[in-house]
Amino acid sequence: MKNGSISIDDAVYVSEDFATINISNKAILQNENILISRVGTIGKSAFVTKELEGSVTNQHITIIQVDKNKLLPEYFNFYMQTPWAIEQLEQKATGAAQQFIRLKDIKELKVPVPELEEQQAIVSDISKQLQLNSDKELQEEIISFTKKLLQQDSTRH
Repeated sequence: MKNGSISIDDAVYVSEDFATINISNKAILQNENILISRVGTIGKSAFVTKELEGSVTNQHITIIQVDKNKLLPEYFNFYMQTPWAIEQLEQKATGAAQQFIRLKDIKELKVPVPELEEQQAIVSDISKQLQLNSDKELQEEIISFTKKLLQQDSTRH
């Protein structure tokens, strides 16, 4: 999990037979779940997209499914990445060698819950800003790559 999303680069694939026999339904991801890391790098969160539906997770990850009549999953995911949410979790962390938080601690999180319309406006604003930042980073990578190509080309002549 990184920056609110999930990377499957290091994912381990298991056969369907193994998954249906040995994995609890509680560990199977559904679209719009929010994942929260409870052990090690506590408080990291990520949003489950449709592409990851049906994947499974381990006991170090808590799967949150919100009541969409009260709280938008995207809003909750963005909130979980704020310093306020992370600070709440860090204050409840225990353990010397490896920090962890209990499920009870996650359930006790204080989350500001504006009206659904305001949540949607917040999600839209943040999503637009993230897209702009992503576009900027991509442009910078393209410029950097082009400069490298031009430098390589000029050294060949």
